[in-house]
Amino acid sequence: MNFLLNKRITICMLFIALSLLGYMSYKQLPVELLPNAELPVLFIQVSSQQDMDPSYVESEVIIPLEGAVSTIGGVDKLQSYIDRRQSNIQIDFKKNVNFKMTALKLQEKVNEVAASFPSGFTVQVQKVDIAQMNNNFMVLQVRGSGGTDRVRNLVEDNILSDLENKQLFYDSKTLLQEQVQKEGKTLTYELVSESGPDHEKVFVVEAKIDGKTVGRGRGRNKKTAQQQAAYQVLIGEGIKEKE
Repeated sequence: MNFLLNKRITICMLFIALSLLGYMSYKQLPVELLPNAELPVLFIQVSSQQDMDPSYVESEVIIPLEGAVSTIGGVDKLQSYIDRRQSNIQIDFKKNVNFKMTALKLQEKVNEVAASFPSGFTVQVQKVDIAQMNNNFMVLQVRGSGGTDRVRNLVEDNILSDLENKQLFYDSKTLLQEQVQKEGKTLTYELVSESGPDHEKVFVVEAKIDGKTVGRGRGRNKKTAQQQAAYQVLIGEGIKEKE
């Protein structure tokens, strides 16, 4: 204790140095809006070329797939949705599993089981795309004449309400898919045209419900065009208010 009292200046300098070092280290920490990570969730999507009896789909496809899933271990929760043309199995895994190895094992098991399915069924294993989720975030910058008060009032009256209601952040494809599944119908997307040079391509996609075209979207990639097409359908169906 006497040493600390006699070396007050040294102790103060050491404390300041450590504080500056901590501050500089903090400022240099990388920060990501949504860190690159993998969610421990996988989806098995089953589609058929024609309408099938849900009980037939359950017995011939879904139950064998659920049996294959149960053999890989590490499953926390399993949910299945069965429809005439499109069915889904959502698999939530425990946090301590080796997700990459588990995903590979699941793909192998699904491939083995799918080889014995009746003709006309297509099975795919999909995971949550974090990169795609990153693309859903944006920075909004508003500029204009008339001073800051005018711009602020414009933002508050015309933009903030939409942001607060999350209308600009809806995943239109998911929202439309949920609505269509509740009605027992099938939603598909069809590429209509692709134009422009490789670095500036424009895709046009049509959304179809039970084979009938109900919306059309344009975008720099197929996913964006599909989202736009789904959004147009949602507006027409009254599910979403027009922005």
